[in-house]
Amino acid sequence: MKRNLITGLSIAFLIVLVGVLAIRSLRPKVVHQRPYKWDAFVLPMMNFTNEPIVNVVKAVNDAVRKASGGTVKTAVYLDTTPAPIKRFPPNAEVDGEMVRMIAAFRENEASMLKRGAHGFESAPYTGPMGGGHSLGCTFQMFVEESCLGYAEQPDAIHLWRMPRTLECRA
Repeated sequence: MKRNLITGLSIAFLIVLVGVLAIRSLRPKVVHQRPYKWDAFVLPMMNFTNEPIVNVVKAVNDAVRKASGGTVKTAVYLDTTPAPIKRFPPNAEVDGEMVRMIAAFRENEASMLKRGAHGFESAPYTGPMGGGHSLGCTFQMFVEESCLGYAEQPDAIHLWRMPRTLECRA
C-alpha cells in the first residue's frame, strides 16, 4: 500500500512537472531579446500610419507598462529638448546678426512644430512595432528610417534628434 502511494505521488509529481514545463514553453518569447527589463515582455503587434514619433513612443510605453503589469514605467525615452545652436561668425557684425536669427528661430520653433513642420518628434512614422520582436531590434530599424540617435541603456531605450547640435555659419 505504501509502495502504491509513493508510486502514485511520483506519477502525479511528474504529470504536474510536465504540465508546468509545457505551459512555460507555450508562453510567447521575445525574439532577439536584450538583457534589460524593458525588453522582457512580448507586446501586441501595433501598426502605425503617418503617426508622429512622439505618439509611437507613447503607445510603445503604454504597451510595455501593460505587459509588465506596471513594473516597467518607461521603455523608451524621447529627448525633445531643443538642440543647441553653435555660431561660427566671421566677425562681430555677423555674430550679432546670428544671435538675432537664432533668437527668432527659437521664438517660432514651438509654433512651427504645432503647425506641422517636421521636427523630429512630429515627423510621421508608418510601420509595425511589437508582435514578439524585441524593442531594441525594432527601434534600431525605426531610428534608421527616422534619422534619430539611439542608445540602449538599462533604464530604457534613449532616442534623440540627430544631429544633436545645430550650426549657424556665415
